[in-house]
Amino acid sequence: MGSFRRAGWAAGAMAGLLAVVMTTPASARVGVPPPPTPLPHTPPTVEPVPEWVLAPCAAGAITTYGVRRRADGNAGLSMSGWIQPCAGLTPTDFLLIAYTADLGLPHLRSYQSLSEPTAVTITDAYLSGTLTGICVASDTHIRLACLKVDPGGPGELPVVAPTPTGDPRVLVPIGPVIRETDPTCGTCV
Repeated sequence: MGSFRRAGWAAGAMAGLLAVVMTTPASARVGVPPPPTPLPHTPPTVEPVPEWVLAPCAAGAITTYGVRRRADGNAGLSMSGWIQPCAGLTPTDFLLIAYTADLGLPHLRSYQSLSEPTAVTITDAYLSGTLTGICVASDTHIRLACLKVDPGGPGELPVVAPTPTGDPRVLVPIGPVIRETDPTCGTCV
């Protein structure tokens, strides 16, 4: 019977000790480090995205194009054409899309008029060796007129020529839209 009494007292003492430990703050316990202080969290700043509206319907063409050797020795592309949204639409922008083998890079340009064609011009832009095509588009997947770009041989200028809007070189995924600030787009290709 004495052993039961001792076991009861031991159990009671253990329960009491446990109660003291459970109610004692962790920082007051010996050998237990305090919980880490959380780092201040500052949410990332999000820049406002400029509003732009593309046209689900438009007409356009590339009327002239050419490649020449620039003063820096690189190939330079010049191109002109036009785009006009269908009547009754009020888009703000159109796209000039530069294509590489696996990605289309859309450059946003603003319409100058909705009642008359807007000129599309590139003047002596650096023609990268990875460029495979260029299209004038009213939306990311509505190409109106395209050029294909073939690199040419060593020391030769690239060859640029019209190509159908369904050419496989312009049917690649489209990257994020880039807003152009210079309507002549001297370095957008």
